[in-house]
Amino acid sequence: MKLKHVSGLIVLLLTMLRGNSQVINTDSLNVYPESVVLKVYDVASKVSLTVSEQVALAGFFSDEEQNLYNMIQNGASTDAMDSAKLYYKYQFNNLLTADEIDMYYNARVSKDAERVAKLTTAMLQQKYNTNGMLQKEFFNIYYKRQTDLEKVLSEYTDPDVLDSNVYNTLVNYDSLADQYIKAAAGTAFLNTKFNFLDSVVGVDDHQWKPLTNLYYNLCISNTSAAYADIFNAAFSQVYTDISDSANYTALYNTEIMNNATTAMQAALQEYEQKNSLSKHVIRKLTPVILQREWALATINKIFPLYSDDKAVLIDTIVNTYQPAIDSLIAMDGNPANASQIDIAIKYSDLLGLNQDQVNKLQLVLLEYNRLKKEFRKKDAVGEYNSTVYESKVLNDILTNEEYTDVLTYKYQSTANSLAQQDWAEVMKHDDFSSKFDSTETVLELTNYHLSFLVAYYQNAFDKELQYESCARINELMPKVLVILKNEWDYQSAYGDGNDTFLQW
Repeated sequence: MKLKHVSGLIVLLLTMLRGNSQVINTDSLNVYPESVVLKVYDVASKVSLTVSEQVALAGFFSDEEQNLYNMIQNGASTDAMDSAKLYYKYQFNNLLTADEIDMYYNARVSKDAERVAKLTTAMLQQKYNTNGMLQKEFFNIYYKRQTDLEKVLSEYTDPDVLDSNVYNTLVNYDSLADQYIKAAAGTAFLNTKFNFLDSVVGVDDHQWKPLTNLYYNLCISNTSAAYADIFNAAFSQVYTDISDSANYTALYNTEIMNNATTAMQAALQEYEQKNSLSKHVIRKLTPVILQREWALATINKIFPLYSDDKAVLIDTIVNTYQPAIDSLIAMDGNPANASQIDIAIKYSDLLGLNQDQVNKLQLVLLEYNRLKKEFRKKDAVGEYNSTVYESKVLNDILTNEEYTDVLTYKYQSTANSLAQQDWAEVMKHDDFSSKFDSTETVLELTNYHLSFLVAYYQNAFDKELQYESCARINELMPKVLVILKNEWDYQSAYGDGNDTFLQW
């Protein structure tokens, strides 16, 4: 009857496996009871076994059942029974190879382990709003944790050693899980950055996805680091092009502005010490230098290390702002070295200019600097003659009186210098010099030269008008200068005619 039951069981098993390869050898197992066949099938359904391995397992399971039954019959204690069961579990592990043991226990607990891993992963996803990468890692961790625990518990060893092995397995996997939980907990910080950046400049998924994965990986490998530091490291490795500057200025505006402000203050101090700048010029320089330093600070944030490309960007920024800075600094130097436009802007308040005039002056200054730059590309050592351009634009923007005031300030010192040269010539002739008071004569000569300079530059846009204006001034040439010219053939700074006048 027992053999009939075994045969019936095998038939049932074969029916269930129809269409698949045979799991156990029916002929070899007919002599064993149903319980033994079921155990062999349990192993064979998870691990591919040869016929001899199936027979060996059947013999092992048969001896196990008989010996455990005998112990029950003889009244063995519960502890003795538990110890015997662990012994046979240990012997069972020795019958299979290491790979077969892994396959067996993985398959044996796979459903339960999968259930635990799925539920744990779902719980963590709900709690931290994790992405697909972390969910996959969590599933693998908790699935492997369950299968490894089963293998540890199957080992036959001293209870204290078993407890230690179980403890170590739990610690290893829980420590690993803690690393990923640290990363998962950083999702809130990452989302905050994403939402802000997306609201300001928009987020490119092609960049944000690799940033997210890198952020999580850095969280896992740097559990002691702050989320902000980890994010900054990930961001700098993904956003690496100058086209990403808007993203940097959005996220790091405070840091960039602080660095720019510090650099601006140092630059202003250096300019002030070298050039003895007035408060007015410093006030004008401040926003220009701040803009330059802000651009440089942005470049340094995007490219913290030196590169040839970074050097080119820095040179471009410096060259862009330097003309305006030089122009402003020149306003506090010799006025003759400053452009007429610079002077008009500098003294716009004193001249009583309105905002529209100032705005126009700012625009023509940009064009003036552009023209000057273009000239220097063609002639690096020559001097750009801006006379005609400045005369044209300033006559359009300023009134006649306003323009005269600008030229008066610019050429006052030049006129005085020319007058001193004239007086030095007078002093060479004792009989002649005694007829003139030095103070009054130098003042008269200064006024003459200044009037001539104003007429020349103010009318430079029209050569005919310029000539006529200068000729009228020459008709009022001071007597002392006329005598010098007629008696001693003295040549004034302007030569014999307006057409030979040199630019000052």
